[in-house]
Amino acid sequence: MIEKLINPLSIALFVKTSKKEVIKIEINEIELAVLKAMHSRLIYGKNHKKIETVMRSGFPSHLRKEVKKAILSLIKRGYILWYHRADNSIHLNKERGYILWYHRADNSIHLNKEKYDEIDEVARR
Repeated sequence: MIEKLINPLSIALFVKTSKKEVIKIEINEIELAVLKAMHSRLIYGKNHKKIETVMRSGFPSHLRKEVKKAILSLIKRGYILWYHRADNSIHLNKERGYILWYHRADNSIHLNKEKYDEIDEVARR
């Protein structure tokens, strides 16, 4: 698998969706490996992971830059989403008596639930 990841090739996959449509997905091998890694760990919705954690999950250290590019490419296509709570949510710390402000978790990602059928079909290959 590592030898295949060194020279990523573009693969065209035809995927059937739940609406019985056939969609052509062009994806390279690193993106396919990222989708498989996240899908096998069921990283959907509230079960989110930091980008660094996904980059380390089964990928060699010399490919981290390519893996990050693949993740950002999948974000642009809508297969991976940024995880965030409400943009400016507040939390009251009752023990200390003050309010904490939480901002968006910048580095956490998860797979798109709406594209579960497509991701499942791709991950099985």
